[in-house]
Amino acid sequence: MMKNWSTEHTKEIKSWLDIDTYRKFEELTLIRFYHELWARTLFFKSYRENF
Repeated sequence: MMKNWSTEHTKEIKSWLDIDTYRKFEELTLIRFYHELWARTLFFKSYRENF
């Protein structure tokens, strides 16, 4: 069991995994969805940790 885990952490994870958060992607066209994924990939690349 993780001793440093709190109920706040659980709430944050549940809000992040909430399916309603991702329903907005249903409204995107395929090309906009592609650009969204591409932009997120660039933003979250590991080399950004060096800055």
